Amino acid sequence: MIASEALMLRASALKTILLVEGTSDDKLLGSFVDKAEYDVVIAYGKVNLLEALEILRRKDAEGIVCLVDADFSRIDGAVIADKDIVVTEFHDLEVSLFHSSAFDRVLSELGSRRN
Repeated sequence: MIASEALMLRASALKTILLVEGTSDDKLLGSFVDKAEYDVVIAYGKVNLLEALEILRRKDAEGIVCLVDADFSRIDGAVIADKDIVVTEFHDLEVSLFHSSAFDRVLSELGSRRN
């Protein structure tokens, strides 16, 4: 299902497909990703994302990039090293953004305004 969505989007426009784990990743990336260049596909979990990537590879799909959370991979020694997968520097994307200069922008996008 996820791989099919990515293939259909890729066939309709030669944009890069960005596979992300969840809806919060898509929401956070919304203001950072150029929608003219990328289509975001939500995989609803790391396992689903990795399975979709394998299916896409078997179909020789090009233009696929995956973003996965590091979670505890650095602690348990299960670090993903793959040319098509970007692993967050910290536990997850939200923490990575918190540690970046983009944090103020995230606050302005997602934070509540004082009345």
